[in-house]
Amino acid sequence: MSERHTSAPHEPDRPWGRWLVEIAVIVLSILLAFAIEAWWDERQEREDEREILAGLDREFTEYHAKLSRAAEKHDLMRAAMEELLRAAETGRWTSAELTLDDAVIRSMWPPTTELSGGVRDALIQAGRLEIISNRALREKLALWAGIH
Repeated sequence: MSERHTSAPHEPDRPWGRWLVEIAVIVLSILLAFAIEAWWDERQEREDEREILAGLDREFTEYHAKLSRAAEKHDLMRAAMEELLRAAETGRWTSAELTLDDAVIRSMWPPTTELSGGVRDALIQAGRLEIISNRALREKLALWAGIH
């Protein structure tokens, strides 16, 4: 009866040390791949954050301009109403700055300002507010709807 080998005839027996080295190389390669992927994801997230912050800067700069215009409009409205009240008290129109028609028109301007939509709303609706690394800014953005 002939003797049988348990290993393939073309493959020599490998010592345990070599097996361990090969396993370690495979495990390290997998861990390195995970680390590279995590680094890349973090890098992409920071790039997204920079784009979002730039969009928020543009959005809130626009809000500032809208609120400045609204404040000016409210000042004109208040001044017109003061002139109308003065004329009602005295019984005559004395303003040199406004005509009676202009004062009535200014007093009827709607006092509303719309500050919604845009980057902040998109962030919240997409559930991506956590991409902003600054916690205080995240909280302020989350509470913005209740403030304005």
